[in-house]
Amino acid sequence: MIPIISIIIPVYNSEDYLTDCINSVIKQNNFENYELILVNDGSTDKSLEICESFSRIYSNICVISKQNGGVSSARYAGLLASKGKYISFIDNDDIISQHMYAELEKMCTDVDIVCISRINLKTEEIPNYHWEDEGTLIYLEKKDACNAIVCEKKLNYNAPLWGKLFRKDFLLEFDFEKYKSICPTIFMEDVLVSPMLFYAANKVIINTKVMYIHREISSSISRSNKLSSFYFEQIDSYDILLKFLKDKEIAKSYNYILNTYAKCLLRIWFKLKTDSRNAKRKKEYLKKIDYRFDCYKNEFLQKTNNGIKINCIVFNKSKEFWTYSLGLAYFKILRYLK
Repeated sequence: MIPIISIIIPVYNSEDYLTDCINSVIKQNNFENYELILVNDGSTDKSLEICESFSRIYSNICVISKQNGGVSSARYAGLLASKGKYISFIDNDDIISQHMYAELEKMCTDVDIVCISRINLKTEEIPNYHWEDEGTLIYLEKKDACNAIVCEKKLNYNAPLWGKLFRKDFLLEFDFEKYKSICPTIFMEDVLVSPMLFYAANKVIINTKVMYIHREISSSISRSNKLSSFYFEQIDSYDILLKFLKDKEIAKSYNYILNTYAKCLLRIWFKLKTDSRNAKRKKEYLKKIDYRFDCYKNEFLQKTNNGIKINCIVFNKSKEFWTYSLGLAYFKILRYLK
């Protein structure tokens, strides 16, 4: 029987949390017509053993093992191997409600994307969390859908690909290969594709009921202090996304992403200038960031919030002064808050 939903979990060195994640899927109430694709992305711990132990017990669990290429390449491998009519992604340390897929199935008729709400919790907070019983359905299209996923951060639905249900045919219409060649590490991350997908969808349903727990782990790639290709590909992805938003005249999302982009450039500049470990390619990347500031200089000064605007003004006047004054103070505060 062809499954209705293909659930894809990219797996990398998650032996501590992976069992809880998989169990939250196989313990779904009133929904069994799914396949679970576990994509082992070159794990060096016991993650692959855990995946294989589940696949030996459950016939609808498939394990794919590949060389490490990052979460985007793992998601893509799972997508290409999937057989379901709909696609769902889960991160390998997260947990879902026992009712999530039964509820998603009810909402997916004639819809390209169904989005549910999530809550971010630390590991020690998860056992005491009680799932919500009610939520509101929101129907969106085109610009409104794009603005919702980009700008409405006070609400609990999320920009990442996890916590959603995508119609597979709709997802395959998106040119992932094009963006894979430009941003091979993050071509299936929210920074790039989520706003484009939400704009392209004929209909989006958002359920405000929390059915997804995103486990907060400080070692994740997006929170790490270590500079990697992830950060540098962000620069290219923001350029692509800003051009898309400008071409589609989605001003609200454009201005929001512009603020985020300015912070991203300042963060990477600061890391490069203050981390001697990155000396090898430092000059190349500093030049790349300097060029982007020249390209967006006027917009950063006109369309960003006051805090970012002040940082940009000082940065443009003297990059060295900004680095060891405002930049140093700002990132010290951020480290303290984490």
